[in-house]
Amino acid sequence: MKFDAEATLRHSIAVASALDPIITIDSHGVIQWAGDAVERVFGWSPQEITGKNVSVLMPEPHRSAHDGYLARHRETGRTNIIGRPREFEAVRKDGSLFPIELSVTRVDLPGEPLPYFTAIIRDISERKRVEREKELLRSLAIGIGEARDLDDAVAFTIRRICEETGWTCGEAWTADPDGENPRQLTIWCSTAPRESSLEPALRAAAPIVERRFAESLPGRVWSSKRPEWIPDLAAMRRGRFLRTDLINKCGMRGALAIPILADESVVAVLMFFLRAPREHDRHLEELVGAAVTPLGQAIRRRRVEDALFESQRQFREILENVDLLAVVMDKDGEITFYNDALLNLVDRRREEVLGQNWFEIFIPTDQQEAIGDLFRRGVHLREIEKRHENDIVTSSGERRRIRWSNCLNFDRDGRVAGATGVGVDITEQRRDEDERERRREELERLVLERTEELETTHDQLRVADRLAVIGSLAAGLGHDMNNVLFALRCRLDAVEMAHMHDAAHEDVSAIRGSVEYLQQLTDGLHLMALDAGDEEASTACVELKEWWERMAPLLLRSVPDHCAFEADIPAVPVSVAVPPHRLTQAVLNLVLNAAEAVDTNGRIRLCAESLEGGRLVRISVADNGVGMNEEVRRRCLDPFFTTKKRGRGTGLGLALVQGIAQAAGGSVEVDSRPGAGTTIALILPVTVDEAPSPEHEPAQAAITIEDKRTASLISALLVAHGLLVRRHDGSAPDECAVWVTESRKERLDEARRFLASNDASESPSNRRVIAVGPSSPEWIRLGALRVENPDDFDQLRRAVESAADAVQEPST
Repeated sequence: MKFDAEATLRHSIAVASALDPIITIDSHGVIQWAGDAVERVFGWSPQEITGKNVSVLMPEPHRSAHDGYLARHRETGRTNIIGRPREFEAVRKDGSLFPIELSVTRVDLPGEPLPYFTAIIRDISERKRVEREKELLRSLAIGIGEARDLDDAVAFTIRRICEETGWTCGEAWTADPDGENPRQLTIWCSTAPRESSLEPALRAAAPIVERRFAESLPGRVWSSKRPEWIPDLAAMRRGRFLRTDLINKCGMRGALAIPILADESVVAVLMFFLRAPREHDRHLEELVGAAVTPLGQAIRRRRVEDALFESQRQFREILENVDLLAVVMDKDGEITFYNDALLNLVDRRREEVLGQNWFEIFIPTDQQEAIGDLFRRGVHLREIEKRHENDIVTSSGERRRIRWSNCLNFDRDGRVAGATGVGVDITEQRRDEDERERRREELERLVLERTEELETTHDQLRVADRLAVIGSLAAGLGHDMNNVLFALRCRLDAVEMAHMHDAAHEDVSAIRGSVEYLQQLTDGLHLMALDAGDEEASTACVELKEWWERMAPLLLRSVPDHCAFEADIPAVPVSVAVPPHRLTQAVLNLVLNAAEAVDTNGRIRLCAESLEGGRLVRISVADNGVGMNEEVRRRCLDPFFTTKKRGRGTGLGLALVQGIAQAAGGSVEVDSRPGAGTTIALILPVTVDEAPSPEHEPAQAAITIEDKRTASLISALLVAHGLLVRRHDGSAPDECAVWVTESRKERLDEARRFLASNDASESPSNRRVIAVGPSSPEWIRLGALRVENPDDFDQLRRAVESAADAVQEPST
């Protein structure tokens, strides 16, 4: 190849900086360039390998055939390797093989008749190792689950681990949970001829470990629950490994002991041996530990099955001496055990029962098929019905009703062997129960009507609970919105005091309009949520025009888009004898009902008009909907009567409207015909509002702050807390109870004088100074309420609340 100096430098830098080896060869396979990573992966330096045929990196048969591959490509231009990654085996300088992923691209250079090829080589040894380990774990999990018994599962596990990780042989040890009564479970050794003496030697040495289990390697691992790796048995001091002489004689050097855990307890220990010393490999140790994990549950299951088999033996002995009926049958239903209580009940001899089919002898003919199928299905599914009642037949043909408690029996290999039933004769009990059932049905018939009445009452209580929840939600929402909107209004006041462009003033005005609209919605929610015991809820009357201005946004929002809505509320002041929130509830119910009654061209009209010379007011909601027939119109005001589907209406809406009208000394009128719409009106008495009682003169506050924005924000907060605010540009005002000033040093004396004149002032005592801005220690000692950051709304609000609480007299 011919490269100019600059191109050669760029190529060398790119090749040298690559993490994976990069090699460039010509059309005859001769290496032209090699990256520095070649030495890390293959053991060749770039200088050593440049000029060699690339086949030096290939094992046979590819090494011998590679020149032929290139010759065929030069003749035909066809290849199977260019343009896609392929996996091969490669050869290092020391002759060791390892897997690689090879990506080859063709490079055509101007002026060169034949192409070059660039190969990127990735060492995938680690990926292949992980794949093999995953396959080992998968095969062990499957193999242990499919093993015929515990010995097969243990032997399979040891063999697969030895084959995959290179150990020569292995053995398994188990013991009681406390490490007593150890025994050798199984041994597996390589089938190589030279290993034929290993298994007999390990079996012959088993008594040594059994006698001194606590001192042995498996015993130590049992106690510690941790693996133990011995790199070289020959280098261990005598006594640390009880079978040192025997193992050395067999040529074993390396050893590993792994505990098998089930529910945090050791159930077995696996031992592995190797002919050559082997340094501690933590990854291999963790892999073997993970591989044997499924074996722990298999061993625990075997122990449970052994315990169950023994308990069944003891259970048979108990059944011989109880007064209960007892029978044991095999999986085909043939009787293998019975007790005297059963024989006495059915009045049969022993030779008539043992070995006979339970279902054919004792089960009535009309029940044999059903009960037999139930038993066979339980045996097949390994889960029998634990509680069951059925009839059995005595020798005289009498039927007796038996209540059975059943369980399956298992053999030592965990297979279903049959079932055991322990029963009680409940024939007389059932007769008594049948009589009681007859009487119970009679009582149920008598109380059915009462029960229906109770269910109706429960429905009413549930509806009341839902209404209470809705009221709590509205109250909480109104309260939280008030808190947010108050801060927002204060901020808007402060912003309007700042210097802004005209366009900004328009935006602020638009925002203020939205805030006012939200405040109206909030007021409406607040009125709806008022409890009857609240002071505002007990208001004797409401002025209609004022009510409409507050509640219009809420009512308008409740009308669906497909409805046209209009309202006619008198502009002159008219008050009715209904609390505001009650009027809102009534009108909102009527509007929502009207909205559900109309179609896409629906119209709803709210109207208020005077009657009888102004003594009464008629507030009506009219729609052009489907209307009501006479039966529905007659019952529509009854509580819980509704024509809506279950879950869509409670039947309380119009009843609530009628209750509100009657509580105010009024009435409700319903005018409706099918297809002609509906008009529902509240007839309410007019009242005269009482004159408001005089209020106490509010405390005064003065603000001496140059920043108009901050001054406006503080002024809004003071007014919200009931104080009369005025601006003051001079010294501390004597006639005020609160003075808000900037925390300047030159105003300290004025602040001291202001606070010292408490007793001499006619204003309320406990004057307060709010110092805005960074405060010096003198302001702190003075006891001023400090607002270090005037942009922090929470700081301002807390300071104003504290000052207002201190200076305002309690209301009387």
